[in-house]
Amino acid sequence: MSRILQILFTRFHSSLYRLSRGRMPGSKNLLVLASQGRKSGKMRRVPLIYVKDGDNYALIASRGGSDHPPVWWLNLQAQPHASVDLRGESIAVTASEATPKLRERLWPAFTAIYLAYDKYVEKTSRRIPIVVLAPRE
Repeated sequence: MSRILQILFTRFHSSLYRLSRGRMPGSKNLLVLASQGRKSGKMRRVPLIYVKDGDNYALIASRGGSDHPPVWWLNLQAQPHASVDLRGESIAVTASEATPKLRERLWPAFTAIYLAYDKYVEKTSRRIPIVVLAPRE
């Protein structure tokens, strides 16, 4: 998918998710991450598949198996404070990379939702990180 189509699709999907307050079909394991752009300083929103782990939300920074990490992960590395929109509720979170042990435990939960994650691992030489979003007060 071209970069422009990817941006347009992401914006459309994010808007639809917000308008439906997270109740659109196929959004059971979907949240919208809102983070600050590391270069522009603007708020960026991207819909992502998540797995709930206790009070935390976990995401996979796969970028479709690309050798480059997704921009949202680079943004979170620069500024870990963000928020997630989940079924009409905004939750302030702090991002960190999962430990290898936690990553190993969570990976099967992600592939149960979306089988292609295992194929993404085969496409890239980088270790695809799992990002943990911990709610903050």
